[in-house]
Amino acid sequence: MLPASSCMYLILSSIMPADVVILCVVLSFLLFISTDFKQKSRYWRIAVIGGLLTLATCMRITTALVQLLFLAALVSWPAESVEQRIKNTLPFLIATAVVLIWPVWVIALSGKAFLLNLIWIPRLYGKWLHEVGMVHNKLGLTLSAFKTPGYLVLIVITIYLCVVMIWQRRKLAKINSRIILFAALLVLAFFIIALIPPTMWRQYLAMPVPFIIICFAYPLLCLRQLADKAKNNKQFKMACGVIAACVALSVVSYPLVLYRTIMLLAPEGWVPIRVHKISQDIAEETKEPKRILTLAPLFAIEGGCEIYTELSCGAIVYRIGDRLSAWNRDITHTVGPGTLPKLVEKEPPSAVIINVEGMKFLEEHLIKTAVKPDWERKVYENGPVVYFRR
Repeated sequence: MLPASSCMYLILSSIMPADVVILCVVLSFLLFISTDFKQKSRYWRIAVIGGLLTLATCMRITTALVQLLFLAALVSWPAESVEQRIKNTLPFLIATAVVLIWPVWVIALSGKAFLLNLIWIPRLYGKWLHEVGMVHNKLGLTLSAFKTPGYLVLIVITIYLCVVMIWQRRKLAKINSRIILFAALLVLAFFIIALIPPTMWRQYLAMPVPFIIICFAYPLLCLRQLADKAKNNKQFKMACGVIAACVALSVVSYPLVLYRTIMLLAPEGWVPIRVHKISQDIAEETKEPKRILTLAPLFAIEGGCEIYTELSCGAIVYRIGDRLSAWNRDITHTVGPGTLPKLVEKEPPSAVIINVEGMKFLEEHLIKTAVKPDWERKVYENGPVVYFRR
């Protein structure tokens, strides 16, 4: 059996990806800026914000920085007295404590396995990535991301709106500068979060993008108010024109996104449906006890077959499994290339699935360890390669 912390990691990593974290934060921000802090309804709204952010933090621990930012905003938000500030903050803290009950209980049950999964395994994996040369320089990766059309148009829009706001500052209606500052701090927080992990990937820099776009709403609102007041919407039209041009440029720069939308008209080509069909076929071809050796457990689980729990986390933990001590491998129920033969000898597989891992040498080791000369080989179009025991 996997330790409880590993199970939690698997569930939250597969079912609740980073985009759900972004959704939780966006919903929290929407609730926050739409809350009237003079109405009693503010208490349940603040409680929901605390619950959403705690859920997001449990999915991605670095989101704790965002949760602290919301807490700081609540504490510093204008109130009639110190007592009122405390009342505003209490629902947030209570909701946080309630949502944390299950994760804390799981952590307590998992013991040392939790710290291994949270700290030690990522540290070893980062070291392994450095050794094989797969690690990007954080500054270089950030600068290269800023040079992409998608980020360039965001930078252009930001500079343009800032210049217009400064130029028209005397004519603009007074707006809540606290909200603008809060939105800008959210952008900064997600940039910091992208830099925190020991290894950084380009997709991490996608997380601040929704909040950069949210920040654009406030200058546009000011320009719209100015247009209504002066009965001259020239600046507002120009701002809309700049944004529309940048959006068009982004779409043209990434035609693959448009091509993918065509797939919506062909459900049989959707990845989940295709994976399900392949998984069902693999399950039908696999003999009892239907135990499958693979670094992509989804194909086995989707078809109702058994997997090796030691490989349930896929290739990441497998890559550095041999670097853990024997005691730590027992705690985390993991194996590496060097310890895999012993596992396979004890529990032989009925099938082996490959062509699901970018580093082919890792899958070659699976074949050498488990596949016999008389096994049948089947290649799925745009999918895995499977060896069936006969």
